[in-house]
Amino acid sequence: MQSTVYAVAGNTALTKPENRAFYPALDGLRAIAFLLVFFHHYSAFPWGWAGVNIFFVLSGFLITGILYDSRNDPHRARNFYIRRALRIFPLYYGIFLIFLLFNPIAHWRLSAYWIAWPLYVANFLPFISSSILHGDIALQFAAWAWLKPANPHVTFYLGHFWSLCIEEQFYFVWPWIVFLVRSRRRLIWICSLAVVIVPIMRLLCQPFAPPWMIQVDLQNRATPFQVDALLLGGLIALLLRGSNGRLLFRVGRIAFACLSVFVIPYLVWAIVKTFPDWSSYGLPSWKFTWGMTLIDLFGAGLVLLCVDVSTAFHRMLCFAPLRWLGRISYGAYIFHDIFKDFYFAVITSVETQVPFIAHHDIFFTTLLGLICTILISWLSFEYFESVFLNLKERWTIQPDSR
Repeated sequence: MQSTVYAVAGNTALTKPENRAFYPALDGLRAIAFLLVFFHHYSAFPWGWAGVNIFFVLSGFLITGILYDSRNDPHRARNFYIRRALRIFPLYYGIFLIFLLFNPIAHWRLSAYWIAWPLYVANFLPFISSSILHGDIALQFAAWAWLKPANPHVTFYLGHFWSLCIEEQFYFVWPWIVFLVRSRRRLIWICSLAVVIVPIMRLLCQPFAPPWMIQVDLQNRATPFQVDALLLGGLIALLLRGSNGRLLFRVGRIAFACLSVFVIPYLVWAIVKTFPDWSSYGLPSWKFTWGMTLIDLFGAGLVLLCVDVSTAFHRMLCFAPLRWLGRISYGAYIFHDIFKDFYFAVITSVETQVPFIAHHDIFFTTLLGLICTILISWLSFEYFESVFLNLKERWTIQPDSR
């Protein structure tokens, strides 16, 4: 069906959601965000955790655009939630199902707290009680999603699912705001206020929130303190649907260049300072206050550069291997940290025979983890996730359907 263009921003045509423009460079950006998180978890790569915030900005950009474009569709809510469910639920709940099926063998140390994970509210578990820091083992296992068998040799870890909880909560609330408000101008104001107010909330948390909550990353894991990243992406999507798209690209390039002057040298300095033992890098106290705001703005600049097809950055992130990794990045994010302890155990068993590996165990664990994660994610995408993704068009109602 012929695409219907309704707005032009720079060199990019924005279309209605059923034929919306495809930004190939965003797949490359997904790959970069995943690799940042991966190397942070495996090699303590400085500031690699910021990949999660890039994911948030990107999600806010794409989801807000879809919601705004479909606000006049009578089946907008049904179509949106069916598409999201087919993309997210099968793999997410499939992981829990697999572990439950292995429970008779592994006898996982589960508790009632674990129900929070399939309900997508487990990111709040660390803030239920200060006892999580003082010996409540059942709450600790659930809050950080450690899957330990009765006789633990290897621990499986699902704690990184906290970011998926935040995204899913966003999907539950934000669509209804977009559909109710409808006005682009008002939605821009809502996003703008969030981008200003939420960083102030994070700053106020530092002196006024209970110290034990700060210690378990309140400003990072609690949804209200990550809304600005999601709505910053939404703000970009809404602004691009106006008449000042070219100006936004120009401002975005300037802002990104200014941020790069501070962010990139700082990251390089952190890497050089701590290489090869990145785990010794001490994160600054402002990482989850205005440091996170800088990362969000940096992520927004990356999104704008990806969307603007005239930039070298867009062409660079259209590199085929990066786009391929970006397409399977959801599965890669799901799988990457689950089996890390297992990969480490494999390398540990080998290093007794090969002394060279013993001196570079982190490197070889990282290498093994990356290879296995990519392989598992590709198999999952090709033979499991795609089965559900192919149902999207069949299960949604198109605007011209009778």
